[in-house]
Amino acid sequence: MFLFLFTVALLLLAQSSEATDSGPFVPAQPTKRASPIYPINQVTSGHEGWAQFEFMVSKRGRPTQIELINAVGATSFVSAAKDALKKYRFRPSRLNGEPIESTHKYKLSFEIETDFSRTSQEDFSQIRELARQIEEGKEDQVRRDISSALKGGFTMREGALLAVLQFNFYRKLGSLEDQLMALDLALDFGDAGEYLSEGNYRQLELARIDLLLELKRYARAESTVKNMLADSAFPTQHHEELSNVLSQIEQLKQSDTSFTLEASISDVAFWRIHLWRNHFELKPLSGNIKAARMWCARGYESLRVVTDFKYRASQDLGHCTLRVMGTPGSEFLFTQR
Repeated sequence: MFLFLFTVALLLLAQSSEATDSGPFVPAQPTKRASPIYPINQVTSGHEGWAQFEFMVSKRGRPTQIELINAVGATSFVSAAKDALKKYRFRPSRLNGEPIESTHKYKLSFEIETDFSRTSQEDFSQIRELARQIEEGKEDQVRRDISSALKGGFTMREGALLAVLQFNFYRKLGSLEDQLMALDLALDFGDAGEYLSEGNYRQLELARIDLLLELKRYARAESTVKNMLADSAFPTQHHEELSNVLSQIEQLKQSDTSFTLEASISDVAFWRIHLWRNHFELKPLSGNIKAARMWCARGYESLRVVTDFKYRASQDLGHCTLRVMGTPGSEFLFTQR
């Protein structure tokens, strides 16, 4: 007999009421939830997966501008999760008592509990074979096989191990951006000890901080370190090290130093970054940069990118994520001032 577990994580970009230059801000809260339909072919195959979206909650409390951030497993999970999200209703965010648009994140996991072991020896054999190929340096074959496996059928534990394997592969043969993508995927499967061992999970968390700093993703690094320090389960022996990292980030934030990144549009046709400063510039180098969108805690803006594009976001928008869309492989320079 199957028991379906639909795990929903609704991550509000502004988690609690806060004072702003425009008055007190109250984040949106769901008033109506919808259970997704577990795809029947995935149920019978014992396959699991998850999908994560970013979206706006309108002044009327409806989800709009729904866009996929990341997903693993069959594409039918994405469709089922998005259909459920469209049926959600919210009490909209309020700024100084007035309803406003606001950005949110949503992750829905599809899991199955049964009264028998679902551990697939065949799939674990595939993981061992991929690990052997990594050691032999078979770059093209491994890149193709891991990507295909993460879009196929697996249990959550198998998927988490595949994502860790992908990180180890990119650490040897991939770029820093590839490594960060794989780490995010592995850590997004669940909490420490859920699908990965406690020790392995914590090592990956620390590795992600190093990557964020090396890639100059200071906004994400700052929020991630703060969350780790606030986590009562995080090993205390790392607190001093993390506190020092946070102090260094805060010093950089107060300086007049500008930060330029060489970036490119990924295979999913966008590039995404958490803004650290309100003023940014984007200079296309090659390919076709089509547009940019800002998803903010207190608003949403669609931007038309031109040569040597410059923009200063309003502080009233709160924390923002910028998504740059274009043809995969298109290159550009991104500067925050």
